[in-house]
Amino acid sequence: MDEEESINETTEKILRILMERAGASDIVLTTEEGLPCCSVHEHKGSINVEGTAALLIDTIKSISSLLALQSVESEDKFRHMNIRTEQGSLLICRSTNFTMAMKFKGQAAKRAGLAVPPAKRALEEVEELFKIFF
Repeated sequence: MDEEESINETTEKILRILMERAGASDIVLTTEEGLPCCSVHEHKGSINVEGTAALLIDTIKSISSLLALQSVESEDKFRHMNIRTEQGSLLICRSTNFTMAMKFKGQAAKRAGLAVPPAKRALEEVEELFKIFF
């Protein structure tokens, strides 16, 4: 197994743990430019997974530009935005090199804001994993 595979597998594990702890139904991670890196979904075999991932990637691209405009005083460049919709909630988080969208449904949508600290830690772990590329 080459090093890249193990980095991708580790990233997926980090996101899966975050998804379970935060109560998210889907998480999509992209690069700062909006290129998809990794995604985890509550219902892996669902026909909607690809559509959900594509929709979240488009959302990330739009929101990431807004987040980039926010002034950040901390060194880690972490920014986030929580968006409530009729169907649930989206938490978009941006770090130095990555942007992540977390989708929440049902009762979990009301607690999406509580996922900010674990999301920040997960992004820090991912940044650390990929630092050899930046």
